[in-house]
Amino acid sequence: MITTINVGGDLLKQVDELVETEGYKSRSDVFRTGLKELLDSKREQLSGDTKCVLILSHRKEKESNLNRVKHGYEELVETQIHTHLGDKLCTELFVLSGDGARINDLVKDFRKNGAEKIVLI
Repeated sequence: MITTINVGGDLLKQVDELVETEGYKSRSDVFRTGLKELLDSKREQLSGDTKCVLILSHRKEKESNLNRVKHGYEELVETQIHTHLGDKLCTELFVLSGDGARINDLVKDFRKNGAEKIVLI
């Protein structure tokens, strides 16, 4: 089955860069890989008492949104490290401990409020 999507501007440039630098065969290959990773991440939901590390990056202008999210989940945060990557980007590392379902909610709220990349280990 073939599906058509509209992508333009900076996102399409980034996809083309991935094709050139990361060995993807085509734009379609990049999109298939991205969708598979998204679906896999949805299946990997945490449950029960959990300890994990969460790393995220975001643009500085989203920091106040993400701080509001973080304060709503303070009971989960054992440690947090925040660092600046140049003038426009930030990276944060969290050591989390608590209910896995609550950690899942935290990750969703970070995504909804401006986190661009999230890695959960």
